[in-house]
Amino acid sequence: MAAMQASLPVLPNVKQLTPLVCRILGQNPGPYTLQGTNTYLIGPSSSLLLVDTAQGLPEYLPHLRAALETHNNPVISDILLSHWHHDHVGGLADVLGLLAELKMRAPRVWKFPNKDKDKDVESILMSIPPSTFVPSSPSALLHQLSAGQTFQLGSFSSLEILHTPGHTTDSISLLLESEKIMFTADTVLGHGTAVFEDLGSYMRSLEQCANRAEEVGPELVLFCGHGEVVQGGAAKIREYHSHRKQRENEVLSQLKEHVGTSSEGLNALFITKNIYKDTIPTSLVPAATRGVILHLRKLVADGLVEVAKDDAAAPPDPSLPDWNDRWKLIQKVGGKM
Repeated sequence: MAAMQASLPVLPNVKQLTPLVCRILGQNPGPYTLQGTNTYLIGPSSSLLLVDTAQGLPEYLPHLRAALETHNNPVISDILLSHWHHDHVGGLADVLGLLAELKMRAPRVWKFPNKDKDKDVESILMSIPPSTFVPSSPSALLHQLSAGQTFQLGSFSSLEILHTPGHTTDSISLLLESEKIMFTADTVLGHGTAVFEDLGSYMRSLEQCANRAEEVGPELVLFCGHGEVVQGGAAKIREYHSHRKQRENEVLSQLKEHVGTSSEGLNALFITKNIYKDTIPTSLVPAATRGVILHLRKLVADGLVEVAKDDAAAPPDPSLPDWNDRWKLIQKVGGKM
């Protein structure tokens, strides 16, 4: 992981990517955040949107302040949270505090609904002065995003909300069609591949993003939640989709190859080690196994694989509840898989 981290290009703390978009780095580099969480100021000075608030590290705020100082009388009217993960919402209280200190008017805070996780974000808002943000209603602090919703950016541009579940159920992407930009948050990254909660949803979201990107044209670029800008956005999204399909085929191949030798089925760790062999370090095997388990769950949902649950032995990692289960192809009529 250290070698992977060292090979990443250095990103500046603040960079004006286009006349309408400034990227501010979250100051939280790591194996899963790459150079750190990317946050974005979008729009003209009179009505800026801030996409994500980083993790909440104090080193972030001076860079956000510096980015705002490049604008003439800036106003952040709205904060859009791409999903519930802490490295994207953890800085919310600090950001709202900074805007109050700068005597900006209170913004609205928007997020796609997630019943289980929204209460955590609302608890952040309940911990700070109510004058620092505009609630949706007396009983709801967060404003709810919806697919197809748009935010006007000046006279000529608008930002469209795409609901792109998979990484999380509440993940969104944003399309700034006039500028040929798609903000993909953690659905597509600037380097490597993304993790996801539900593979079926994730692949449908990749298909949706690829279709929209292709409608815009080959000039569309991706501004990601982590990592560098990606040129040729549609091709990169298709590459992500193809990679997942290839991994699915590899999982199926393992199950087919061992049909006659393991009547009880294979566990996910066995499949993972046979697919990856010596290509990843031991430290990444649990993460790779988690990915294989998500592929297996999708294949169960697709009606191609069945699972024999094994709850007797505790998994080595609480995030891998299906580690000990055994998976096998469903035998079709006539003996075919």
